[in-house]
Amino acid sequence: MLQRCGIGEELSADGKKVTHVVWTDMTTNPIRRNWTSQFATWFPDLTSFYQVGSGAVHSVPWHLEEVLALDARSVSGTSVRINPMSMGGAVDVALAGCGKAIETFGAFWGMDVEDLMVKNATRRRACVVYMENYEKALQEVRTAREVTGRGSVERTQG
Repeated sequence: MLQRCGIGEELSADGKKVTHVVWTDMTTNPIRRNWTSQFATWFPDLTSFYQVGSGAVHSVPWHLEEVLALDARSVSGTSVRINPMSMGGAVDVALAGCGKAIETFGAFWGMDVEDLMVKNATRRRACVVYMENYEKALQEVRTAREVTGRGSVERTQG
């Protein structure tokens, strides 16, 4: 079927493995990719893709290690603490992917997707602002703990 479509294969030096797909215009694409560098090319402004992508690619939930806590009250012996930074990073990765999909489909179908891209960028910025605000609040709590010398911050009236 590939031959009928005009798609060829480039073999390794020993002729045993397919290393590249050759398209009708003679451009080639490798069969194996370094996805880390590929994503860095596609999403140069995205800081969270490695952690999220690595967990997905390797079927290892990297984020769970930081959100699972021992809990004697739980039937399983653990409980889940939501980590807003991990969630925000995952949402940012998803929105960045949506942006690329919007651009690609818009270009393919010749549609003006500028409004959709602005909405997507606004959502991404809101996600980043949320993470920045969370980090700032977390730092304020840490500073207050250091100042009071207590393990938790006391509530004040007012």
